[in-house]
Amino acid sequence: MSKHNGITAIAVASSTEVRTALYEQLSSLEMIQLGGVYLELSECVRILRERHIESQPDVLIIDFTGRELDACLMVQALMLEYPHQLTVIALHRQVEQEMILTMIRSGVKDVIHYPLEKDKLEHALLRHKEWLERYHQHQAEQLKKQSQLIEQNNQDTQNRIITVFSSKGGAGSTTIAVNLAYELSQLEKQSVLLLDMDQVFCNAASLMNAKPAYSLGELAGTPLEDLDDSLFERIIYEQDSGVDLIAGCKHVLESHDLISLELLEKLLRYLQSRYQTIVIDLPTHVLDPYHQFLVDAATEVLLVSSLDIPGLYRTKQYLDLARQHVPVEKIKLVLNRWELKAAYGMSNQALEQEFGYPVFARVSNDWDLNVEANSMGSFFSKLKPQSPLTKSIRQLASQLQQATNTPEPERVGSTHKGFLTLLFGGKLKNKEQNLKDAPSNVIQQA
Repeated sequence: MSKHNGITAIAVASSTEVRTALYEQLSSLEMIQLGGVYLELSECVRILRERHIESQPDVLIIDFTGRELDACLMVQALMLEYPHQLTVIALHRQVEQEMILTMIRSGVKDVIHYPLEKDKLEHALLRHKEWLERYHQHQAEQLKKQSQLIEQNNQDTQNRIITVFSSKGGAGSTTIAVNLAYELSQLEKQSVLLLDMDQVFCNAASLMNAKPAYSLGELAGTPLEDLDDSLFERIIYEQDSGVDLIAGCKHVLESHDLISLELLEKLLRYLQSRYQTIVIDLPTHVLDPYHQFLVDAATEVLLVSSLDIPGLYRTKQYLDLARQHVPVEKIKLVLNRWELKAAYGMSNQALEQEFGYPVFARVSNDWDLNVEANSMGSFFSKLKPQSPLTKSIRQLASQLQQATNTPEPERVGSTHKGFLTLLFGGKLKNKEQNLKDAPSNVIQQA
């Protein structure tokens, strides 16, 4: 696509004499931005293939004289690589009708005889410029229609990203994320995607008895321009249960780079186009740049707290930080194993007064069911559908589904500064650099 008001062109001449004439004529045309005039076909092909797709020329002018068949083969190959981005104009000193037909069949759009007449070449280029303008106008209209359809679909079906994490390890956030994803899939009658962002221990896969062949590690290090839907599809582990999984890694000893935020942004955009609901199991690293990015992108953030004193203390610390810079409607406080004696008898009112924040849900404790489900790699609902623990997870899913006035998710890649950037500034930037430099088997514990 041209980046100026005219068109870009590259030419290949059959002799130095023709090269000089082409250069003079093309340089004198205001509509043309000339990218070079070459003598060898192979040199032209090399230049084209080294250029990024956005810097490809609009027009390729080739002198076929003395190398007709080679030039036709080259044009055929180029048409396979650049079918909509390249128009070929052929030059020839004396050509028969049969050869003209061969040129046209190879992909040539126009044939001009020389000695070159300025008007003929200029008129051919002008015709292409007019066609190119119509083509870009058509593309813009199609893009506008697609955008309108996407906007209409988004209005009809709201896309949700539910991030689940705890500010202290051992609170059971991964177990809740896995079983919540299953209950949501049953309520919504469609698959839910569970994204495990733990790129070291990847516990979600074991809780689901899943053995994915690929993980986030397969994407790490991939150049952004090489990403496409097929790569994203490959790392999705589909299951009949209704919960599809993207594993953070395949096993703890797996050696791979950590995924970049730019790559994660593209992945999340793809997942939002494919799934109505995405549940993200986020590790307990609040200074992790992934944490900030995914909290900003989420529609709901489930903050899971255990009821032991250290757990409550860390939860209160996080809330004191987060509610200054995150919409309060987004954070949902979930108390796990609420019957345990560490805080036995504490009412929602007492905890809400202590936190200065409402309790969204309480999840029951059932140690035997936890052990059984984790050992078998199954969901609570499949083992004991009437257990108080199962019912509390199901109720949590129902509350999330029925919640009203949910704030619209921020656009992925938004320039809005999340609370961690505002509070820790340079520390977060340094942390992100550490993530890029750190060995894959080292946990950056905040």
